[in-house]
Amino acid sequence: MRHRGCLGIFFIFLTMTLFGLKPEKALGQGRATKASPPYAAVVELEYKSPFVPDGRMSLAEFSFRVVFHPVTFEFNPGMDPLLGNCQFTAPEATGKVTHLVLNDVQQGDDRHKPWFTRGPTKTFAANIDIDTEPSSQEGKARRVPPNKVNLVFWTDFSQEPTEWGSKLGSSVLANIKLEFEAPFAKLMLGQPCTITLPYEGTNPEDKGVWKIEFRPGAKKR
Repeated sequence: MRHRGCLGIFFIFLTMTLFGLKPEKALGQGRATKASPPYAAVVELEYKSPFVPDGRMSLAEFSFRVVFHPVTFEFNPGMDPLLGNCQFTAPEATGKVTHLVLNDVQQGDDRHKPWFTRGPTKTFAANIDIDTEPSSQEGKARRVPPNKVNLVFWTDFSQEPTEWGSKLGSSVLANIKLEFEAPFAKLMLGQPCTITLPYEGTNPEDKGVWKIEFRPGAKKR
């Protein structure tokens, strides 16, 4: 078994030599990984949706706040570009619902208030991670961090579900996902950053704002 393992390693290094690959680059260890200073990442959402008398069961007002801490951005210039040079580390966080109001329900002339059958939730689990980064030119490893990467944030309301009912049916608080662009090179330097984006809900009448803050050196609060 020992001879077979040594023979396998020999063929691996022989193949890398024939194709001009250096062992440390093939293993993604050409250069040391660089990390940003720690951040607190704060994700907030606030939106409103007006009452519409078409039988829908919607939220009149909804807002939440999530704080991830500590958060770091990492860049490895020696990593194989196909595997990605950029990394992002953040623990799962517990978000807090700060406001939740149900719209009235109406179909025909019958307008009435719905009622909660479960909940409403006060806290929920949330995650944030890197989604994609721009491809390096000609498949070569980058020497410097890219200007921007795409991050993704998502909620998990399943641990403490919120359900409500009416004379016309029932509904449940659905999970929310946001994909957004972040200035990776700027964040690698430890600079603060605030991103605001419009909220796009299920209904065209839903209006709101996303706010994402990266606070360098900030403590969770």
